[in-house]
Amino acid sequence: GAPDLPLAAKILYVADLVEPTRDYKGVKALRRTAAGPDLDAAVLHGADIILKHLIRKGRTIDPRTVDMRNSLLDAGVRYEK
Repeated sequence: GAPDLPLAAKILYVADLVEPTRDYKGVKALRRTAAGPDLDAAVLHGADIILKHLIRKGRTIDPRTVDMRNSLLDAGVRYEK
């Protein structure tokens, strides 16, 4: 992810995270968010899941993903937790 993703990239980002073979903690909730009317909320929700996973695993985080998350939050994007 990165700030200012074009629409097609947002769709692919979310689609990859919720595709039917995915099975991870939080995927059902993300699928509900993705089924809603706000694509940006699904992108934010997906980024949160990815970031939590990377932190738990002790992996590095691409700063563009953090920037994307921050820009969505700054724009007032939210999702139901």
